[in-house]
Amino acid sequence: PEEDWTIRVDSGQYSPWLGDSYANIASMGLSFQRSQNSGRLQPFADRVDFGRIEDAAIDSGLVFSNELLDAFPVHRVKMVAGELQEFYVNVAADGTFEWTTGSPSTPRLVEYFEANEINLLDGQIAEVNLEIDEWLKKVSRALRNGYVITVDYGADAKELYDPARRFGGTLRGFKSHRFVEDLLADAGSYDLTSTVNWTYVKQMGEKLGLKVVEFEQQEKFLLDADLLTQLELELQARENEVEKLLLSTAARDMI
Repeated sequence: PEEDWTIRVDSGQYSPWLGDSYANIASMGLSFQRSQNSGRLQPFADRVDFGRIEDAAIDSGLVFSNELLDAFPVHRVKMVAGELQEFYVNVAADGTFEWTTGSPSTPRLVEYFEANEINLLDGQIAEVNLEIDEWLKKVSRALRNGYVITVDYGADAKELYDPARRFGGTLRGFKSHRFVEDLLADAGSYDLTSTVNWTYVKQMGEKLGLKVVEFEQQEKFLLDADLLTQLELELQARENEVEKLLLSTAARDMI
């Protein structure tokens, strides 16, 4: 029989898994945006604004992202006896997080590997970033004329899912510039990332009417754009030796 249900969502309630309340986490995010607008970005306050890509209408312009796609949530899967299984996160009896596997949450996962002509070996683990498709849809709707430039850690599909190179997948955690061994321990205290499938990015972009103009490694792209000459001009304009060192170090890290 049908019953009436009341669902109560208390965003101010403390979450033992996140180590804070949802309200505080949302507040910190908003505070960070405001601090950016009043801090380093203050000189550009009349030209910088925060908003959602869904609300943008770019008649002629540029959509730029840096290490965005590899930060999207991913589906983690494993081939088991010829069947694709997906990893899920469960809460163990002791209150800690643990991995468990089950049937794929969406048929798009099987379709993804078929479209990329990728056959995982038994026991092989891989990640699927379907959020890239959703993001590109939003970008293509917002951008009427212009360019999309995205900088990220990635590989083409055949390299990304090569069992000889990445049998255990690419999902990894970083904290204070160091690898995190247990991805489920102390969740929320470190960054999670996975390598981007550039083949998928290009395929989805072309379906949405975007054309690949250039696809190149960052260091070659910057050198071809005459970065070293621009760096020399910037160094000459700096009088402070510390600023010169910081600038040259940043440029070295990019290439």
